[in-house]
Amino acid sequence: MLRKFSFYFNNLALAQKLTILLLVIFVGGITFSGIALANILNYKAQNEITSNALLLLRTLNSVRYYTNNEVTPHLQASLGNEEFSPQTVPAYSSRKVFDALRKDNNSYQDFLYKEAMLKPTNPQDMADSFETEIIQNFRQNKNMQQVSGFRSFQEEKYFYVARPLAINDASCLRCHSTPEVAPKEMIKIYGDQNGIGWKLNEVLGFKLFLYQRMKFCKTLVNL
Repeated sequence: MLRKFSFYFNNLALAQKLTILLLVIFVGGITFSGIALANILNYKAQNEITSNALLLLRTLNSVRYYTNNEVTPHLQASLGNEEFSPQTVPAYSSRKVFDALRKDNNSYQDFLYKEAMLKPTNPQDMADSFETEIIQNFRQNKNMQQVSGFRSFQEEKYFYVARPLAINDASCLRCHSTPEVAPKEMIKIYGDQNGIGWKLNEVLGFKLFLYQRMKFCKTLVNL
């Protein structure tokens, strides 16, 4: 086939040859420019989504800090050592705040938030195989503070941003060190295997935002 094309091309007039060459150059240039533009738009969109996700993470970190330092001590004082209220858990507060934010602000409808853990108190926070691999990477690379990329989730492809999650406050170990010292009401709700055995400053999971690929592509178009 290549020989036939070469024979046909060699028998064309000079003007026709130039026309074909210019057409090839034009099509090649358009193709290359399209690929380059798509990559640039893809990079800009990922940066925009990452910036939004990090802003949300900082906001939720503030919620966690407030809950842990202001709300929990007062509630625990009234509850006693044996009783338990989910409002004392920073993860519960951050999830509730994020759910309210998604409900009231259309800009965040396509974001999903999860605190993926290896040994969570709440089973809905259990890390899947993909998330477990990320947690192990965070554990092995102490200096790694963030990862992002694409993953398949609920039959959709999502862009994700993840940051490590560790217990830095010793007071949290009251509920998560051993079943014997944990509030009996918590053990009654979640069992004596969930959220137990945590260690101070150990990476236990990560905070994860997922952004749906379909909406992500629309973001590319709008940039």
